[in-house]
Amino acid sequence: MYRKFTAQHIFNGYHILPPQSVLITTVEGIIKDIVHINDAGDGIGFFDGLLTPGFINAHCHIELSYLKGKIATG
Repeated sequence: MYRKFTAQHIFNGYHILPPQSVLITTVEGIIKDIVHINDAGDGIGFFDGLLTPGFINAHCHIELSYLKGKIATG
């Protein structure tokens, strides 16, 4: 099963993609493809603004990485 997203703009990490691009992911959020809206089928969610897939919440991971193994999980 896949999830499909589009927006006014999609940034792929290098450039803004052409209009009517659709991001396709697994339910878990793994990026599978980016296709034109005519090839995506139905069930597409629209977001107002800019999609930037692949970003990680790095500000927390980098900031707290020195604490790895020093605090018990849970």
